[in-house]
Order: sequence, then structure tokens, then C-alpha cells
Amino acid sequence: MIRWFFLFLLVTSPSLASVDPADEQLLKTAADFVDIRAANAHPFQLDIDFSAQFDVLRNGHLTLKWVSKDTWSELITIGDFHLLEIRKGENRYLLRNSSFTPLPVTTLLNLSRVLSPDPGDWKLKKAKRKDINGRGAVCLELRSKAENEARGVCLDSTTFEVLSDETSVQDSFASHTRRTFSNYQDFGGHRYPQQFKLEKDGATKIDAKVVSLKEMTFPDSTFLPPPGAISRRECEQLKNPVAISMPDPEYPHPAGRNNVVGIAIVAITVLKDGSVTDIQVLQSADPSINKVTVDTVKTWKFKPAMCGTEPIIRDIQVEMKFEIRP
Repeated sequence: MIRWFFLFLLVTSPSLASVDPADEQLLKTAADFVDIRAANAHPFQLDIDFSAQFDVLRNGHLTLKWVSKDTWSELITIGDFHLLEIRKGENRYLLRNSSFTPLPVTTLLNLSRVLSPDPGDWKLKKAKRKDINGRGAVCLELRSKAENEARGVCLDSTTFEVLSDETSVQDSFASHTRRTFSNYQDFGGHRYPQQFKLEKDGATKIDAKVVSLKEMTFPDSTFLPPPGAISRRECEQLKNPVAISMPDPEYPHPAGRNNVVGIAIVAITVLKDGSVTDIQVLQSADPSINKVTVDTVKTWKFKPAMCGTEPIIRDIQVEMKFEIRP
């Protein structure tokens, strides 16, 4: 049996259910405190050194030059991969020396936001008071709308610092992801961690350290689109693509004989007419599964992403789970 769902890799915080208003406010306060990209923030530059697990552990660097939510520049390098992303008004420009962005890079960028204030697809269930390394903490238990993911966000009850954010997927591919944040420093009326780490199933995948965070002004040329960049439109209330035709892939015979199961993650571009192009495997399940995944996704049809009534091109990621059931 084959199952799939879509990932848009947008870092989101929970949309809150009907629970204790004090717990709802606690989560909102924590998100606001850590949000150095807030509307009233002064322009700044953030530099992060990090290591990320690809096939081997690789070192990289991230530089974010930020003026406002629609004026910023982000440069990331790791190994021989380089990505420059610029946002100017409703236009976003990407220049990279690869046809796709590796999954660990996207994960790092999301991790650097710590706890985004944007609404998400989570429901707050309850809160527990705990002691974490001698600090009084409140741990908020959340559940995804689909009820197959559990999340626990632990906050310092005095400083509202995010201490940890853990997600567990409860299915036949059970996995556990833990994000931890430490050494918070004051910056621009907010508090931002100087160190953060991501572990998956007990193994460290990303280890990052802030080497510089300071207010700074930038010349207008900083945000000019570089020659050769890919252009994408952004807008308020953007609606992501919705799949309307998804033919089932056939489970490949070699994989079936060997009882191969796994998850393939694929980057795709959904065009204005809802067709799919630029298919790239980001995470491999098995070579034979990868091929059938790509061949199948080519045939999918979407309702395109929308800015108001205008269809736009949108890059998304598709996660396909291959499993054998009696």
C-alpha cells in the first residue's frame, strides 16, 4: 500500500483550540519574544555557523540581511552548495548552483525561526508544569489536525524562552524530532537563542551557533535581483497548490520482493496551469521506489497556487510513504 501527503515546509506555530486562555497566551508570548523579524524590528544582520548531516557531516554558514518581511536577503553555503534568496516586495528571487535546495538546508532555515508566529495546523490540548535542568517550565501538548502527529513545546515559565520543541509521528514510520534552543540573548526587544540543535530519532542532524546578530543598515543594491535568478511571486493570503488528480504509483516489483519500505521526499514546481515540472528527489527511499515516484508525480494535476484570483508558480515538496500491508 502506498500513502502520500504534501509538505510545504512553512514554519508554523499552533492554531489554538478551546483551552486555558493563559496557556494560549503563553505560547503567543513566547512566539512574539523570539520573533526578531517582527514588524517593528530594526534592520539587522544575522550570521550562523552550522553543521548538517547529508551523506556526511558538512559545515556551512548562513547570513540573513533583514529590513522587513518583504525586504530581505539570505545567503547560505554548505560544502559546494550555494543559495542566495532575495525578497523585494511581492517578488522572491532564488539563485543557486543546483537544480534544487537540499532538504537539510530547508530544515536549517526553518530551525532558525525557532517558533514562528504564523498560524498553523495544530490544536493545543493541555499544559504541564515541569522542572527542566532546574528551570521552571510549562510544556504544552499539541496535536495535528490529522491526529497522527503529537507535539510538545516546553517554555521557561519566567522568561518565555523556547527550551525544546518535539514532534512525534505516530504511524508505521514512527519518528521523533527534537529541537532544542539555549543561551538566549536580548536583541531589539526580543530574545533569540545563540545555539540550537535538531535531532531525529536520537541522532544529531543540525548543530548551529549564532556568531553575530547586530543592527545594521544596507544599501538598496543589497536587494536587487541577481542575474540568472529564478523569480517567484509572493502575496498576502497566498493559497498553496491543491492536488486534484493523483494516480496511484505501482509498487515496483524489486522493492516488493525485498519488502522494501520507506519515504521518498520530492521537490516539484507546480505551474500556473496546475501541471508539474522540475521534479527532484530530496530524500531517497530506494532507487526503484525513487523512479516510480518521479514517474507518477509527473502525471499529477493540481489546482495551482493563487494570489487572489491569479494563479502563480509555486515550489512545494511531496512526501510519499511506501509500505506493504497484508
